[in-house]
Amino acid sequence: MYHAQGPEVILLRIFSYACRAKKILVFMIRNSTDQE
Repeated sequence: MYHAQGPEVILLRIFSYACRAKKILVFMIRNSTDQE
């Protein structure tokens, strides 16, 4: 693997962060719907 520099690194970080946020949102939504 090569070290990506510049916009590629930023895009990868945003993509990975977005995936984590999506999992958290889905987890929160499921918990809220289960409680009701």
